[in-house]
Amino acid sequence: MNSPFFSFLRRSFYIKMIVVMFAISVVPLIVLSFISVSVSSTTVEQQVNRLNAQLVNQVVDRIELTMTRLRELSEQYSRISSIQSALVSPSAQYFEEVVRKKDLISVLSGASAIIGNVEGLQVYSAVTGEVLSSTEAPAMLEESPYRPLIEAYLASGRPNLFLDKHSLPELAILNSSTYYISRVPFDLYKDLKGVLLISMNNSQYQQQIENIQLGSEGSISLLTEDGLTIATTSKLDKQADKQRVQEILRRWKELKRPDQFAAGYSIVSVKQTSTYDKWIVLSEIPSKELTASAEIIRRTVTYFLLILVCLGALCVVGFGYQLYRPLQAVKRQVDALKKGNFDARVTHFANN
Repeated sequence: MNSPFFSFLRRSFYIKMIVVMFAISVVPLIVLSFISVSVSSTTVEQQVNRLNAQLVNQVVDRIELTMTRLRELSEQYSRISSIQSALVSPSAQYFEEVVRKKDLISVLSGASAIIGNVEGLQVYSAVTGEVLSSTEAPAMLEESPYRPLIEAYLASGRPNLFLDKHSLPELAILNSSTYYISRVPFDLYKDLKGVLLISMNNSQYQQQIENIQLGSEGSISLLTEDGLTIATTSKLDKQADKQRVQEILRRWKELKRPDQFAAGYSIVSVKQTSTYDKWIVLSEIPSKELTASAEIIRRTVTYFLLILVCLGALCVVGFGYQLYRPLQAVKRQVDALKKGNFDARVTHFANN
């Protein structure tokens, strides 16, 4: 294919018609592809946002169900007669006292095993001043690690109390566990015999969110009312994650607590539980995670268009070359006739 061939492509009416038809078919395809990519990007983003909001609602429902269950269990075991009967004045018979304590510890251990996902049950006897546990040896209140919790409950004057790391930030015991505390007996019209504590390790809350996949940089966090982290899937270090959470919550409060909003280059869904814990579920998905699927669609459409354009260009060139060869042969014969070379014409027809 030399320069006369390209000159032929520029002058040929048939080739021009092919190019025009090619442009008429490709240009609408490009416009359609652009519209499809734009619509798909918007659709994908809306779908991800909707699924993110549903995810947060589901986590909130799980947490509220857990809290409701803790409250029901606390009420149920505060009413058990075997627990109430053990919280009495020391018996004159040492053997009876030992048996009573043993039975109470057995009830607590059995209850902990039946419930399954609690860390343990503890009972404080207001009569003897002892703390009996399903996981630890009996101890006097002054020597028990649960003393600050029990004293905080008694000072509150409330029938039940929920304690997390937000409640008493200085207590190390609340960094890894939360406690629901109620009176024994549960009936407010009866004298207080003791206090029942049900503890839940924060790892149980972590298990409820750790399998949620929000991309390589997305995360979901379970927070106390003031933003302290109970459980999170964030890969940031503690200090950086704390700063991230506080900035998002500050923005959330400035916007009058919407369910979903944009924060920087991320879409954030936030919801607070309606039970006594008032915990906050926060889900963050960076924009690039939202547009990952749309980017795949965009690249696929672009590659497909490039392939079509290349194939079309090759077809135009190939068709032009097939048309160029016979026309050049005819041109040579015409030139020969004009020069009076009839032998060339006879030779040509003899060969063909």
